Amino acid sequence: MPYRMMITDHCLYMKRAYRNEIRASLTNGQYFTVLSLYFTVELHFFCEYAWFILTYRMHGVSRLERYKDCYYSIAESRLTIGNDGIERSWELAGGILYTKSILHKRSSDEWIRPDANLPMFRLPIELSGEQPQVEVTSRLDDDAGIGKEHMIVSLVLTYVSHKIRMDTRIYPGTAIMRHTIGVKTVRVNVHAADQGNDTGMNGDRIEEQYRKTVHDGNQAAPVQLDANSKPKNAPPGDHIDALAIDEMHCSWVAVALRDRTDTNNNVVSEDSGLLYPNERKWLEGNLLRLKKTMSDSGLLWLKESPTRFGQLHYGEGDYRMMGKQLYMAGTGLRPEELRSDEYVYTYGSVVGLFQGGDYDAFSLLHQYHQCLREWKSDRDCFIMSNTWGDRSRDGRVGEAFVRSELPVAAALGITHYQIDDGWQQGITSNSVEPGGTWGDYYSRDGNFWSVHPQRFPNGLEPVVAMADEYGIQLGLWFSPDSSQDGAHWERDADQLLDLYRRYGICYFKLDGIEIRSKRGERNLLNMMRKVVRETSGAVYFNQDTTSGMRLGYYGQTQYGGLFLENRYTDWTNYYPHWTLRNFWMLSKYVPAQKLQIEFLNVERNTERYKDDPLAPSRCGIAYAFAVTMFANPLAWMEVTGLNEANRQLLSAHIRAYRNVQAHLHSGHIVPIGEEPSGTSWTGFQSIVNDKEGYVLVLREWNGREEGRFKLRNVSATRLEMQCIISSQHMEASFAAEGEVLEHEKDRIMSIDGSHGDIACKLNQPFAFALYHYSIADA
Repeated sequence: MPYRMMITDHCLYMKRAYRNEIRASLTNGQYFTVLSLYFTVELHFFCEYAWFILTYRMHGVSRLERYKDCYYSIAESRLTIGNDGIERSWELAGGILYTKSILHKRSSDEWIRPDANLPMFRLPIELSGEQPQVEVTSRLDDDAGIGKEHMIVSLVLTYVSHKIRMDTRIYPGTAIMRHTIGVKTVRVNVHAADQGNDTGMNGDRIEEQYRKTVHDGNQAAPVQLDANSKPKNAPPGDHIDALAIDEMHCSWVAVALRDRTDTNNNVVSEDSGLLYPNERKWLEGNLLRLKKTMSDSGLLWLKESPTRFGQLHYGEGDYRMMGKQLYMAGTGLRPEELRSDEYVYTYGSVVGLFQGGDYDAFSLLHQYHQCLREWKSDRDCFIMSNTWGDRSRDGRVGEAFVRSELPVAAALGITHYQIDDGWQQGITSNSVEPGGTWGDYYSRDGNFWSVHPQRFPNGLEPVVAMADEYGIQLGLWFSPDSSQDGAHWERDADQLLDLYRRYGICYFKLDGIEIRSKRGERNLLNMMRKVVRETSGAVYFNQDTTSGMRLGYYGQTQYGGLFLENRYTDWTNYYPHWTLRNFWMLSKYVPAQKLQIEFLNVERNTERYKDDPLAPSRCGIAYAFAVTMFANPLAWMEVTGLNEANRQLLSAHIRAYRNVQAHLHSGHIVPIGEEPSGTSWTGFQSIVNDKEGYVLVLREWNGREEGRFKLRNVSATRLEMQCIISSQHMEASFAAEGEVLEHEKDRIMSIDGSHGDIACKLNQPFAFALYHYSIADA
């Protein structure tokens, strides 16, 4: 073997004693250990592992490990990881890792060119040593209990100066593979360094080999241009994944997501085109979707990072296209951040394969999110209120005020009541009181996160007890200390754990975050993981995306949900159709159930909107709430400020909605209809399974009495539609070609749903209807 392989295994981790114990014994010189285990396991186990021995000896496989349908193998210098849906292979040569294959197992469709020699990653460091020491380990993980259990395969390359660790996560039954790359420095003495220089290769020589590989004429067809055109051919000097695509005829769509919603109101944009050998192009985005135009094969390439506004050391873009050579750019690393005692990780890359059209791509993306966080209705499904939307800030926060709010919240059907900034003793910059701060909380006041002694003179116990009486869970606002790159993360975690253990607080809004370095990012994630792990997944973090350098949508936000917007009628920056459009656009790419979408008291500040036909008061409180139903609704208001008519109207709709919320949220939610603009017919569909789901239709301000919708994953010719909520007192009607085929007294009707096409009639603007649909019996 040209490379020295040290293969170890940690698969004794978790629950699979016999299988993993036997397989873990199959290392060089130890495979006969299986004989001694013969009498302790069932005969079919022995036969299975005897086959592994035969494979090992006949084919020279150094290691083969499995968990359900997931596996990895390493033979000679090739590493292969996969499951029944996807398989990826790499070759290690000259100290560089090359992707040699990405295979869709179900269709036998290959994506990588056979002669590809494109380095998978390039880090902003200098490497020493031509032949790194190689170690491969595997283990099982579930990300502190909130993710789907999966296999992690770690490839560690030890050079003279650095260690590089590539962790690959592979999930059973899902054609998705996640990669992260960690780097740390290696402490060496002079003698060891001299030996490395004698037998290895210095950073300049590795850099030279990298350039030679990338610009090798065999790597790709040369750019065919007239002499007066001088294209830039340099690949990005800092990338976390690279693909040499084999297919000539391939379309692409790049999806850019944006946070910082205090200043951004267009949160999704898409760019598209065809691969072209001569094209050199930068693309912005968290997601690049490829589709072979001559077949139904597709590839999702996802960058697990914040948006461009939150990424560290952001360059010219996220994806670099050089003909059919594609790079995922931007590691987020800087050499000065590296340490010898722990790995510093780049942003992550994800490869997923699918067969079919747009919905199949969205379905694969839905599976990806489910792998990161397994949805649980009792934890992830709620209706929350938060008083901050009425702009009193912390001026009214206190025991008496909260006690006045809780009965009204309970009457409305609110499940969670969150006390925002102001419950704590310390004062932030958002306070009505002067002298507040953002960050550096502990050096200013060692009791910053103690309960405010004047506002809550009896502590939080009385309001917690009252919330319990009304069946409401109490939540709190919290701001992790970002000073010194989150150096106080353990103290923050202990504060949160104390609030959980003392008061049973499970829902925390995280705000005021500024991630200035990889260390700061790591410390924030460490804080959340510690709290989630030590509460067995009970704590849910509402992560604010409205401002600052934060995790965005794909930067490891799996420890709760996303607080999307701060909008206020006081500043006339709240319009229900703006909120609806942002939610509708995001729901293709971010689980709707993960988003917290606000509705406000639409009767406040009506004079500021004057005669605007799209003003919140023109839409009404019921419509403003309906916009949020396929997310986790947030009553962004002081509920005691609602007038009696709106209290009764809202209560009726919320209570009807709560009867189906958990079932509705258990499905894959996709947008349907026209893009919201204030004048559209639009809506959402929740695909619970192949037999049933939910449809929400919304008529914005327009003169069209009928809207037409194409449902996803519905091929039946007849559907039964049962009205759950309607703004027209159940007068909304579905029809095919404008004709109601049947309308029963219990509001169940059978309609023609050929090819998933339906039409809906609503008799006035700002009307809506929520329906449950099921496939009608033949």
